[in-house]
Amino acid sequence: MGITDLTLRAAGLDVVFGTNGPIEDIPSHKPFFLSTITDSYSKPRRNPPKRSPRDTENLRAKIWGSHDLHQSQRYQNTFKDAALVFIPGLLNFFPGDDFFNRASAFFGHGGLIIGVSKNDTNTSHHGLYSVVGGDSRVLQPDWRTELVLVVKRLTLALRDPRVEASTAKELVFVGHSKGGLLVQALSALAKIADKGNAGSRLHDLKKKFPGLNTIPLADILYLGERLSNAQFYLYGSPIEGIERRGVVSVFDNLLLKGSANHFTPDFIRRFFEDLDHSPLEANAIIHAQKAPTLSGTVSVDKNHPTLFSGVLTRAARVLFHGAAHLIGAEDGDGLVATPNAAHWPNLRFLPSPADHIQMVETGAAAQGLLHLLDDHALPSHAANLHSGALTMAQQLVGSSPELQKHLAWLFAHNPSKAVEVREGINGQLPRLLIGENQERLVIKIDELRKTGSNDAAEGLELVASQVIDRNLPLTPLIQSMGLLPGLALH
Repeated sequence: MGITDLTLRAAGLDVVFGTNGPIEDIPSHKPFFLSTITDSYSKPRRNPPKRSPRDTENLRAKIWGSHDLHQSQRYQNTFKDAALVFIPGLLNFFPGDDFFNRASAFFGHGGLIIGVSKNDTNTSHHGLYSVVGGDSRVLQPDWRTELVLVVKRLTLALRDPRVEASTAKELVFVGHSKGGLLVQALSALAKIADKGNAGSRLHDLKKKFPGLNTIPLADILYLGERLSNAQFYLYGSPIEGIERRGVVSVFDNLLLKGSANHFTPDFIRRFFEDLDHSPLEANAIIHAQKAPTLSGTVSVDKNHPTLFSGVLTRAARVLFHGAAHLIGAEDGDGLVATPNAAHWPNLRFLPSPADHIQMVETGAAAQGLLHLLDDHALPSHAANLHSGALTMAQQLVGSSPELQKHLAWLFAHNPSKAVEVREGINGQLPRLLIGENQERLVIKIDELRKTGSNDAAEGLELVASQVIDRNLPLTPLIQSMGLLPGLALH
């Protein structure tokens, strides 16, 4: 069954979902404010070039070379058998070409974006990644109806030999914002299909996700098999919902035709209950923290147009970033508040500031995403880590809220990966630590070893390596050292 055979029965959707109707594509030429402003904002990322094999390899080499050697080699090794699959967020908002190239370059089988435009069903290839379904803006208040498009287009892509991701042994799914909720639904569907007792549970889901009944059971079972060892990451997704009030309500009424009703805390809670598949079952829930000021947020954005050729584009970018600050969510990315860490032990954070849109645009966000995906991969070899050194590393991290935010999960769940990072940096640590405090840190590690405190030295070196590798500020580590006996710098 082809993608264009998909039929969504509006009446059925109204009964089950209370939706405003089937997916609506917003054509670029339509005189609609939202279309105009998103066209202007996303112009640099739309219609990405179709690169030649030579240009693709040159771009890949350039991206590899932009990372420290130890990072580049580690990422290449971690993702050599994998493909990166991206599901976009509200309005079918695609990741920027630069962002997705920087992330896909380290995946041995490239990247794949699954678009949810109803009318644009084409497959296109852009060197380091492919696209199935175009990036037309989509306004669909009840985003759950998009699951059937994601399932059909993913199945199509994985059977298409022209799509490099189709040959990958491992698939790494990243869903941005609303796309993360669809990734969660996809994960639940694959899990059910892979269990072999799909019948009754699938029948249940088909009632809650109209359109799934148009997909042959054989295709769902195929997807379950292909995704049996896949990884699923929710990226800036509103897993605790967004209250429809204040500025959110204003934006919703003006632009989004009631979409916010499908992101309220009650709606999201019912969605997970219907799936019987909690975000705790995702590999990680990844969030970002925006810069504290609007000027700081805009300065993170490196893609400003020239003064005279892009006044509207510049205004659109400032408007989008400004909207994030107006909406609120101070403890979060501007749109989605930081979830309660006590409820989500798999909650992770990008190392550098980013608002909700910058999460899919900047090079720093792409590198931060690679860090976190790498954290959750098995190390290339078994690590020899003394329990005393791990305890010291955990004490250092636990003594600082900032270090705890970024590193606690790693040392609790995958410390061998931390050792792999340290071994990759190896003797480069003194070179990478530049400045008075940094030099004193290297001296302190040497002093600890000379006095026989090898566990303390190794634990400190492990944490320092992670701080350097992620380009985190060193001050929290220095402060944490001052709280532990024998580690303060003098």
